[in-house]
Amino acid sequence: MSSQKKRSLATGQPAWLLQKYAENQIALASIPIILILAANVIQPPKYQLKMLHALHSPAHPSMHVDSWPGKFLIISYLDPLSRDSQLCYKGPDDAYIVVFWVLIWTVAREVLMRYFWYPLGRAWGIKKQGDIMRFAEQGWSLAYYTVFWLMGAHIMATSPYSPYPDFDLSRMWRGYPFITISAHSKWYYLVQTAFIIQQLIVLNIEKKRKDFTQMLSHHIITIALVVASYTTNNTPIGTAILSVMDFTDIVLPAAKMLKYMGLTTACDAAFGLFIVSWIITRHVLFGILLYSVIVDVPRYTPYIWEPARGLFLDYWSHHLFILALGALQFIILLWLFMILRVLYKILTGANAEDVRSDSEDDDMQPEEAEPLVATNGQTNGLAHAVAKDVKKRQ
Repeated sequence: MSSQKKRSLATGQPAWLLQKYAENQIALASIPIILILAANVIQPPKYQLKMLHALHSPAHPSMHVDSWPGKFLIISYLDPLSRDSQLCYKGPDDAYIVVFWVLIWTVAREVLMRYFWYPLGRAWGIKKQGDIMRFAEQGWSLAYYTVFWLMGAHIMATSPYSPYPDFDLSRMWRGYPFITISAHSKWYYLVQTAFIIQQLIVLNIEKKRKDFTQMLSHHIITIALVVASYTTNNTPIGTAILSVMDFTDIVLPAAKMLKYMGLTTACDAAFGLFIVSWIITRHVLFGILLYSVIVDVPRYTPYIWEPARGLFLDYWSHHLFILALGALQFIILLWLFMILRVLYKILTGANAEDVRSDSEDDDMQPEEAEPLVATNGQTNGLAHAVAKDVKKRQ
């Protein structure tokens, strides 16, 4: 194939649009954020008491935000009878919060990577541009998952359906349907959903990873499970799964960052901790939660499909839930196989490495940053900034 034909394929309209979007994520996401904030300044949001049907539940009096700009910022459907405990119902206006936070995460990711983690990596002495970019990406993941794992752990430890301290998982099912949810649990659920959606966007606009198919399947299944558990009043099990899954996403970025910093011994130690935590959280604890879904649901909740009462656990929905969780566990097992391959390399004398990252750019030198930007016609804003930074330094 001629070079001209290759170039035309790489710069087709869809690829060009993706590239432009990726390069200008901060500006494109900031504009609607600024407009939403300005609209709320012009018309400050207020709560109104209305008797409306919340999502898949009987009609209840609840506090609704009276303006559409305010719905992006403030949680709706507050239960006026539980102001001290701040319980909320669920409803279609919750989608506004998700959309707004997809925009927030887009800006926050690019800003922190470009203006904090990237300069920090350069200051540490990381030379290869591909390594600095990955260092910045892992720094963002480390920051996000640390905060939200702690938040999820706090919710699980203090909520009335918490299985702690006696590890009684039946509490997550005995009160079904969970039509109301605490305000901070609701915010956690919606903002986590926004983050996963933003991850799915990033996955499709940035350079393809080795495990692109697994990651794509993982994100789609996770989004479907989170949305389904929220709308069908199964938030306790959803919160438990999210909090269990998030811990390893703290340890793995830390191990990768140590690798890029050249601290190989610390990296190997962190990778060992990652393997142990992965098996405990994503196979043992997740397996226990999956077992509870299989065994405890028919034991503690009747098979009734009656949306008007918030009941969605009949035979077919229950088994569809099991199938989706099983598919998620299958993908995680594929990743475990890849992780064990790395462990084998360590035990045979090699250093830990990220088998899920792209190999083409592992040895990229500063002057080779420009081809990275053009790969597949896709890039992120950080890659564009790296290319500019390299040109300035040449």
